[in-house]
Amino acid sequence: MNSRRSRRGITIVEATVIASITILLGLALMFISFGWSQVFVYDLGKKTDEHVQSFRSLLVIEGINYTENSKEIIIRNVSKWRISLTTIDVEILRDNELISRVHERVDLAKDESAHLPIPVACVRGENLTIRVKYIPTALLEKGFPILVAEQNFTCPISTVSAKCNLPSKWALIDVVDPVTTPSGDLSQIYPIIWIRSPSGSIVDEETIVLHIQGREGASSGSSLVSIPSTEQVPIRIPDNDVKPPYKITFESRNVFLIPRSFDLGAFIEEDKAKIHVSGVSLVWRRSDMVAEALIIELGISKPGDYKIKIILEIEDCNAETSYFEYDYTTKSGVNWDFVYVELQEDFKVTDIYALRTIIVEQDQSTLEGEIGNVSK
Repeated sequence: MNSRRSRRGITIVEATVIASITILLGLALMFISFGWSQVFVYDLGKKTDEHVQSFRSLLVIEGINYTENSKEIIIRNVSKWRISLTTIDVEILRDNELISRVHERVDLAKDESAHLPIPVACVRGENLTIRVKYIPTALLEKGFPILVAEQNFTCPISTVSAKCNLPSKWALIDVVDPVTTPSGDLSQIYPIIWIRSPSGSIVDEETIVLHIQGREGASSGSSLVSIPSTEQVPIRIPDNDVKPPYKITFESRNVFLIPRSFDLGAFIEEDKAKIHVSGVSLVWRRSDMVAEALIIELGISKPGDYKIKIILEIEDCNAETSYFEYDYTTKSGVNWDFVYVELQEDFKVTDIYALRTIIVEQDQSTLEGEIGNVSK
Protein backbone atom coordinates (compact mmCIF):
# COMPACT_ATOMS: atom_id res chain seq x y z
CA MET A 1 0.00 0.00 0.00
CA ASN A 2 2.77 2.44 0.89
CA SER A 3 4.61 1.79 -2.39
CA ARG A 4 1.47 2.55 -4.37
CA ARG A 5 0.99 5.91 -2.57
CA SER A 6 4.62 6.85 -3.31
CA ARG A 7 4.04 6.36 -7.03
CA ARG A 8 0.84 8.31 -7.32
CA GLY A 9 0.44 10.82 -10.24
CA ILE A 10 0.39 14.61 -10.12
CA THR A 11 -2.95 15.96 -9.02
CA ILE A 12 -4.99 18.35 -11.13
CA VAL A 13 -4.23 21.20 -8.74
CA GLU A 14 -0.49 20.55 -8.91
CA ALA A 15 -0.58 20.34 -12.70
CA THR A 16 -2.48 23.61 -12.84
CA VAL A 17 0.09 25.32 -10.61
CA ILE A 18 3.03 24.00 -12.66
CA ALA A 19 1.36 25.01 -15.94
CA SER A 20 0.71 28.51 -14.59
CA ILE A 21 4.33 28.87 -13.54
CA THR A 22 5.52 27.66 -16.95
CA ILE A 23 3.22 30.07 -18.78
CA LEU A 24 4.30 32.98 -16.58
CA LEU A 25 7.95 32.17 -17.19
CA GLY A 26 7.27 31.89 -20.93
CA LEU A 27 5.44 35.20 -21.00
CA ALA A 28 8.21 36.85 -19.03
CA LEU A 29 10.83 35.49 -21.40
CA MET A 30 8.69 36.49 -24.38
CA PHE A 31 8.32 40.08 -23.17
CA ILE A 32 12.03 40.29 -22.36
CA SER A 33 12.85 38.89 -25.81
CA PHE A 34 10.32 41.21 -27.48
CA GLY A 35 11.79 44.23 -25.74
CA TRP A 36 15.30 43.20 -26.71
CA SER A 37 14.23 42.59 -30.31
CA GLN A 38 12.64 46.04 -30.45
CA VAL A 39 15.90 47.59 -29.30
CA PHE A 40 17.83 45.43 -31.78
CA VAL A 41 15.53 46.32 -34.69
CA TYR A 42 15.70 50.01 -33.77
CA ASP A 43 19.49 49.91 -33.64
CA LEU A 44 19.66 47.92 -36.86
CA GLY A 45 17.30 50.34 -38.62
CA LYS A 46 19.29 53.31 -37.37
CA LYS A 47 22.58 51.83 -38.56
CA THR A 48 21.04 50.91 -41.93
CA ASP A 49 19.71 54.46 -42.38
CA GLU A 50 23.14 55.86 -41.57
CA HIS A 51 24.83 53.57 -44.07
CA VAL A 52 22.22 54.47 -46.73
CA GLN A 53 22.88 58.16 -46.06
CA SER A 54 26.58 57.59 -46.58
CA PHE A 55 25.96 55.52 -49.73
CA ARG A 56 23.58 58.06 -51.31
CA SER A 57 25.70 61.11 -50.52
CA LEU A 58 27.41 62.69 -53.50
CA LEU A 59 29.47 65.84 -53.78
CA VAL A 60 30.99 66.88 -57.11
CA ILE A 61 33.65 69.36 -58.14
CA GLU A 62 31.71 71.13 -60.88
CA GLY A 63 34.23 73.78 -61.80
CA ILE A 64 37.77 75.05 -61.29
CA ASN A 65 38.65 78.73 -61.65
CA TYR A 66 42.35 79.46 -61.78
CA THR A 67 42.89 83.00 -63.00
CA GLU A 68 44.85 86.01 -61.91
CA ASN A 69 41.89 87.16 -59.83
CA SER A 70 40.45 83.86 -58.61
CA LYS A 71 41.93 80.53 -57.55
CA GLU A 72 39.05 78.39 -56.36
CA ILE A 73 37.03 75.27 -56.95
CA ILE A 74 33.25 75.11 -57.09
CA ILE A 75 31.61 72.17 -55.33
CA ARG A 76 27.97 71.11 -55.22
CA ASN A 77 25.88 68.68 -53.16
CA VAL A 78 24.10 66.53 -55.76
CA SER A 79 22.90 63.78 -53.41
CA LYS A 80 19.79 61.88 -54.50
CA TRP A 81 18.11 62.38 -51.12
CA ARG A 82 17.81 65.55 -49.06
CA ILE A 83 21.12 64.90 -47.34
CA SER A 84 23.26 67.71 -45.96
CA LEU A 85 27.00 67.33 -46.46
CA THR A 86 29.95 68.83 -44.61
CA THR A 87 33.36 69.32 -46.18
CA ILE A 88 36.42 68.62 -44.04
CA ASP A 89 39.58 69.13 -46.11
CA VAL A 90 40.76 70.34 -49.50
CA GLU A 91 43.93 68.53 -50.54
CA ILE A 92 46.24 69.05 -53.51
CA LEU A 93 48.31 66.12 -54.78
CA ARG A 94 51.14 65.95 -57.31
CA ASP A 95 51.93 62.45 -58.61
CA ASN A 96 49.77 61.01 -55.79
CA GLU A 97 51.83 62.85 -53.18
CA LEU A 98 50.12 65.35 -50.87
CA ILE A 99 51.66 68.80 -51.33
CA SER A 100 49.08 71.06 -49.67
CA ARG A 101 46.03 70.83 -47.44
CA VAL A 102 43.56 73.34 -46.03
CA HIS A 103 40.82 72.57 -43.50
CA GLU A 104 37.53 73.84 -44.87
CA ARG A 105 34.34 73.04 -42.97
CA VAL A 106 31.38 74.03 -45.11
CA ASP A 107 27.82 72.72 -44.71
CA LEU A 108 25.88 72.19 -47.94
CA ALA A 109 22.19 71.39 -48.26
CA LYS A 110 21.02 69.38 -51.28
CA ASP A 111 21.72 71.25 -54.58
CA GLU A 112 23.65 73.94 -52.71
CA SER A 113 27.10 74.99 -53.97
CA ALA A 114 30.15 76.63 -52.43
CA HIS A 115 33.48 78.08 -53.51
CA LEU A 116 36.61 76.72 -51.83
CA PRO A 117 40.15 78.05 -52.24
CA ILE A 118 42.87 76.18 -54.13
CA PRO A 119 45.57 76.14 -51.44
CA VAL A 120 48.58 76.14 -53.75
CA ALA A 121 50.22 78.30 -56.40
CA CYS A 122 50.82 75.84 -59.23
CA VAL A 123 53.22 75.98 -62.12
CA ARG A 124 51.46 76.53 -65.42
CA GLY A 125 51.07 73.29 -67.31
CA GLU A 126 51.70 70.92 -64.37
CA ASN A 127 49.15 68.22 -63.56
CA LEU A 128 47.62 68.14 -60.08
CA THR A 129 44.79 66.32 -58.34
CA ILE A 130 42.27 68.21 -56.22
CA ARG A 131 40.66 66.12 -53.48
CA VAL A 132 37.76 67.27 -51.32
CA LYS A 133 36.94 65.18 -48.26
CA TYR A 134 33.37 65.25 -46.97
CA ILE A 135 30.76 63.35 -44.97
CA PRO A 136 26.99 63.52 -44.36
CA THR A 137 26.51 66.21 -41.70
CA ALA A 138 24.43 63.88 -39.51
CA LEU A 139 27.32 61.39 -39.36
CA LEU A 140 30.07 63.91 -38.68
CA GLU A 141 30.76 62.79 -35.09
CA LYS A 142 29.98 59.08 -35.50
CA GLY A 143 33.21 57.72 -36.91
CA PHE A 144 31.88 56.89 -40.38
CA PRO A 145 34.38 56.64 -43.25
CA ILE A 146 35.21 59.91 -44.99
CA LEU A 147 33.98 60.32 -48.59
CA VAL A 148 36.13 61.83 -51.34
CA ALA A 149 35.49 63.88 -54.50
CA GLU A 150 38.46 64.18 -56.85
CA GLN A 151 39.23 66.13 -60.00
CA ASN A 152 42.40 66.16 -62.07
CA PHE A 153 43.59 69.65 -62.87
CA THR A 154 46.17 71.05 -65.25
CA CYS A 155 47.38 74.50 -64.27
CA PRO A 156 46.31 76.63 -67.22
CA ILE A 157 48.83 78.04 -69.65
CA SER A 158 46.54 81.03 -70.01
CA THR A 159 44.27 82.23 -67.23
CA VAL A 160 40.82 82.83 -68.68
CA SER A 161 38.03 84.26 -66.56
CA ALA A 162 34.37 83.38 -67.09
CA LYS A 163 32.35 86.19 -68.64
CA CYS A 164 28.93 84.93 -67.56
CA ASN A 165 27.60 83.85 -64.18
CA LEU A 166 26.31 80.29 -64.43
CA PRO A 167 22.85 79.40 -63.10
CA SER A 168 22.59 76.88 -60.27
CA LYS A 169 21.61 74.04 -62.63
CA TRP A 170 23.29 73.90 -66.01
CA ALA A 171 24.50 71.32 -68.51
CA LEU A 172 26.92 71.58 -71.42
CA ILE A 173 26.06 70.26 -74.88
CA ASP A 174 29.24 69.91 -76.94
CA VAL A 175 28.14 67.64 -79.81
CA VAL A 176 25.26 68.17 -82.24
CA ASP A 177 25.23 65.74 -85.16
CA PRO A 178 22.17 65.24 -87.40
CA VAL A 179 22.22 62.18 -89.64
CA THR A 180 22.02 63.73 -93.12
CA THR A 181 22.58 62.82 -96.77
CA PRO A 182 25.40 64.51 -98.81
CA SER A 183 22.76 66.92 -100.13
CA GLY A 184 21.88 67.96 -96.57
CA ASP A 185 18.46 66.35 -96.11
CA LEU A 186 17.75 64.50 -92.88
CA SER A 187 18.09 60.75 -93.31
CA GLN A 188 14.88 58.88 -94.12
CA ILE A 189 16.28 55.68 -92.59
CA TYR A 190 17.77 57.20 -89.40
CA PRO A 191 15.87 60.44 -88.73
CA ILE A 192 17.88 61.24 -85.59
CA ILE A 193 20.14 63.94 -84.20
CA TRP A 194 22.96 62.88 -81.89
CA ILE A 195 23.86 65.05 -78.91
CA ARG A 196 26.26 64.76 -75.97
CA SER A 197 26.26 66.37 -72.52
CA PRO A 198 29.64 65.65 -70.88
CA SER A 199 29.59 68.23 -68.09
CA GLY A 200 27.22 70.12 -65.82
CA SER A 201 26.36 71.14 -62.29
CA ILE A 202 24.18 68.07 -61.74
CA VAL A 203 24.51 64.29 -61.79
CA ASP A 204 21.12 63.13 -62.99
CA GLU A 205 18.94 62.23 -65.96
CA GLU A 206 17.04 65.06 -67.62
CA THR A 207 14.62 65.20 -70.52
CA ILE A 208 16.06 67.43 -73.24
CA VAL A 209 13.75 68.74 -75.95
CA LEU A 210 15.27 69.51 -79.36
CA HIS A 211 13.71 71.76 -82.01
CA ILE A 212 15.02 71.86 -85.58
CA GLN A 213 14.03 74.62 -88.04
CA GLY A 214 15.08 74.54 -91.69
CA ARG A 215 14.61 76.77 -94.69
CA GLU A 216 11.70 74.41 -95.26
CA GLY A 217 9.94 72.51 -92.51
CA ALA A 218 10.43 72.12 -88.76
CA SER A 219 10.27 69.31 -86.23
CA SER A 220 10.89 68.49 -82.57
CA GLY A 221 11.94 65.50 -80.50
CA SER A 222 13.05 64.68 -76.96
CA SER A 223 15.10 62.14 -75.05
CA LEU A 224 16.18 61.31 -71.49
CA VAL A 225 19.85 62.28 -71.23
CA SER A 226 22.33 61.31 -68.52
CA ILE A 227 24.36 64.28 -67.24
CA PRO A 228 27.30 64.07 -67.33
CA SER A 229 28.02 61.37 -69.89
CA THR A 230 30.66 60.70 -72.52
CA GLU A 231 28.11 58.83 -74.64
CA GLN A 232 26.19 60.43 -77.50
CA VAL A 233 22.40 60.16 -77.22
CA PRO A 234 20.06 59.94 -80.26
CA ILE A 235 16.99 62.18 -80.40
CA ARG A 236 14.47 60.99 -82.94
CA ILE A 237 12.81 63.56 -85.22
CA PRO A 238 9.32 62.33 -86.17
CA ASP A 239 8.94 64.71 -89.15
CA ASN A 240 12.20 64.52 -91.11
CA ASP A 241 11.08 66.54 -94.14
CA VAL A 242 13.26 69.50 -93.11
CA LYS A 243 15.69 71.21 -95.50
CA PRO A 244 19.08 72.77 -94.65
CA PRO A 245 20.42 75.11 -93.36
CA TYR A 246 19.29 74.13 -89.87
CA LYS A 247 18.76 76.00 -86.65
CA ILE A 248 18.74 73.61 -83.68
CA THR A 249 17.65 74.80 -80.25
CA PHE A 250 17.38 73.02 -76.91
CA GLU A 251 15.25 73.35 -73.81
CA SER A 252 14.78 71.51 -70.54
CA ARG A 253 12.40 72.04 -67.65
CA ASN A 254 15.00 71.80 -64.89
CA VAL A 255 18.39 72.57 -66.44
CA PHE A 256 19.84 75.54 -68.32
CA LEU A 257 21.53 74.19 -71.47
CA ILE A 258 24.74 75.69 -72.88
CA PRO A 259 24.97 76.39 -75.79
CA ARG A 260 21.24 76.50 -76.24
CA SER A 261 21.30 76.87 -80.02
CA PHE A 262 23.40 75.71 -82.97
CA ASP A 263 23.02 77.06 -86.50
CA LEU A 264 24.31 74.53 -89.06
CA GLY A 265 24.96 76.48 -92.25
CA ALA A 266 24.63 75.46 -95.89
CA PHE A 267 25.31 76.97 -99.29
CA ILE A 268 22.13 76.67 -101.37
CA GLU A 269 22.08 76.84 -105.16
CA GLU A 270 19.00 76.13 -107.26
CA ASP A 271 17.19 75.05 -104.11
CA LYS A 272 19.82 72.40 -103.33
CA ALA A 273 22.64 72.35 -100.81
CA LYS A 274 26.04 72.24 -102.54
CA ILE A 275 27.70 71.96 -99.12
CA HIS A 276 26.29 71.91 -95.61
CA VAL A 277 27.38 71.59 -91.99
CA SER A 278 26.28 68.11 -90.87
CA GLY A 279 27.61 68.27 -87.32
CA VAL A 280 29.58 70.37 -84.83
CA SER A 281 31.74 69.32 -81.87
CA LEU A 282 33.20 71.75 -79.36
CA VAL A 283 36.78 70.92 -78.31
CA TRP A 284 37.55 72.15 -74.79
CA ARG A 285 40.01 71.54 -71.98
CA ARG A 286 38.75 69.60 -68.98
CA SER A 287 41.21 71.31 -66.68
CA ASP A 288 39.84 74.85 -67.02
CA MET A 289 36.76 74.53 -69.31
CA VAL A 290 38.38 76.68 -72.03
CA ALA A 291 37.12 76.16 -75.58
CA GLU A 292 39.96 75.53 -78.01
CA ALA A 293 38.46 74.58 -81.37
CA LEU A 294 35.53 73.30 -83.38
CA ILE A 295 35.33 70.08 -85.35
CA ILE A 296 32.93 70.69 -88.22
CA GLU A 297 31.53 67.84 -90.29
CA LEU A 298 30.68 68.76 -93.88
CA GLY A 299 28.40 67.06 -96.39
CA ILE A 300 29.29 67.89 -100.00
CA SER A 301 27.22 67.37 -103.14
CA LYS A 302 29.10 69.77 -105.45
CA PRO A 303 32.84 70.71 -105.26
CA GLY A 304 33.89 74.33 -104.87
CA ASP A 305 35.79 76.91 -102.85
CA TYR A 306 33.96 78.08 -99.75
CA LYS A 307 34.34 80.19 -96.67
CA ILE A 308 33.00 78.82 -93.39
CA LYS A 309 32.07 81.63 -91.06
CA ILE A 310 31.79 80.89 -87.37
CA ILE A 311 29.95 83.14 -84.95
CA LEU A 312 30.12 82.58 -81.20
CA GLU A 313 27.56 84.55 -79.24
CA ILE A 314 28.04 85.39 -75.59
CA GLU A 315 24.70 87.05 -75.36
CA ASP A 316 23.25 86.55 -71.88
CA CYS A 317 25.72 88.53 -69.79
CA ASN A 318 27.35 91.29 -71.83
CA ALA A 319 26.10 90.73 -75.39
CA GLU A 320 29.53 90.00 -76.85
CA THR A 321 29.93 88.33 -80.24
CA SER A 322 33.08 86.84 -81.77
CA TYR A 323 33.65 86.05 -85.43
CA PHE A 324 35.96 83.55 -87.12
CA GLU A 325 36.47 82.62 -90.75
CA TYR A 326 37.88 79.44 -92.28
CA ASP A 327 38.67 79.02 -95.97
CA TYR A 328 37.76 75.57 -97.28
CA THR A 329 38.20 73.93 -100.67
CA THR A 330 36.41 70.64 -101.30
CA LYS A 331 38.48 67.61 -102.21
CA SER A 332 37.82 65.74 -105.44
CA GLY A 333 35.44 62.80 -105.11
CA VAL A 334 34.73 63.45 -101.42
CA ASN A 335 31.15 63.55 -100.11
CA TRP A 336 32.09 63.95 -96.44
CA ASP A 337 34.86 65.81 -94.71
CA PHE A 338 35.90 67.07 -91.27
CA VAL A 339 37.69 70.33 -90.60
CA TYR A 340 39.40 71.35 -87.37
CA VAL A 341 39.04 75.08 -86.71
CA GLU A 342 41.11 76.56 -83.91
CA LEU A 343 39.44 79.44 -82.10
CA GLN A 344 41.34 82.70 -82.30
CA GLU A 345 40.42 83.73 -78.76
CA ASP A 346 40.15 81.90 -75.47
CA PHE A 347 36.66 81.43 -74.05
CA LYS A 348 35.20 79.39 -71.24
CA VAL A 349 33.08 76.83 -73.07
CA THR A 350 30.24 77.70 -70.67
CA ASP A 351 30.29 81.29 -71.99
CA ILE A 352 29.19 80.21 -75.47
CA TYR A 353 25.43 80.52 -75.40
CA ALA A 354 24.92 80.22 -79.17
CA LEU A 355 27.04 78.87 -82.01
CA ARG A 356 26.34 79.76 -85.62
CA THR A 357 27.98 78.67 -88.86
CA ILE A 358 27.45 80.21 -92.29
CA ILE A 359 28.84 78.88 -95.59
CA VAL A 360 29.39 81.16 -98.59
CA GLU A 361 31.48 80.93 -101.73
CA GLN A 362 34.85 82.62 -101.28
CA ASP A 363 34.07 85.38 -103.74
CA GLN A 364 30.80 86.28 -102.03
CA SER A 365 30.06 89.16 -99.68
CA THR A 366 31.88 89.85 -96.44
CA LEU A 367 30.99 88.31 -93.13
CA GLU A 368 29.27 91.46 -91.91
CA GLY A 369 26.92 91.34 -94.86
CA GLU A 370 25.99 87.73 -94.17
CA ILE A 371 25.25 88.06 -90.45
CA GLY A 372 22.03 89.97 -90.99
CA ASN A 373 20.68 87.19 -93.21
CA VAL A 374 20.68 84.59 -90.45
CA SER A 375 18.02 84.82 -87.77
CA LYS A 376 19.19 84.63 -84.17
